[in-house]
Amino acid sequence: MKRDPNSLIAVIAVLLVGILCQSSGAESPALAYMSEEFSDIPFSTITLVTTIPSLMMIPASLAYSAIRRKVSVRPLFIIAMFLLIGGGVYPAFSSTFAQVCMGRAVFGIGCGIMWPLAQSIIIELYNGTKQNTLLGFNSVITSVGGIIWANLGGVLALSGWRHSFLTYLVPVGVLVFCA
Repeated sequence: MKRDPNSLIAVIAVLLVGILCQSSGAESPALAYMSEEFSDIPFSTITLVTTIPSLMMIPASLAYSAIRRKVSVRPLFIIAMFLLIGGGVYPAFSSTFAQVCMGRAVFGIGCGIMWPLAQSIIIELYNGTKQNTLLGFNSVITSVGGIIWANLGGVLALSGWRHSFLTYLVPVGVLVFCA
């Protein structure tokens, strides 16, 4: 049975992918708390926690086209989700700053795949005005997602910096909904 990409549930699922693209800011409110635990590390180094994902997104996004030629949308989406979730949550259970940075790097690779994937899904499924409308909504949802992630991470950081990384369990719900 072929699924209808124009159904409301399909459109919501396609747009939910976009909300994951700005998720890298959830830990920003926790940096001050993190610097207390890793007091032997300069704060300028602690801020790598926010920049490593962006740095890793660049090569992942550049490699996206080559990866996409070899891997179809569904497995690529699942791979990106596991990188996002695994790399996002891993720092909550890390004991060293290097482990936190490794998790952030994995997370960044997932974001680097997810960002172009969110737009290519729309381009592949829709045409004309519907495509343009959904690409516009995707931009809006991506931006709103950044606000949601930062606020959710901030609220969770109040109970400990590690808790802000539990924000990255939210994509599990997105994965289930999209399935």
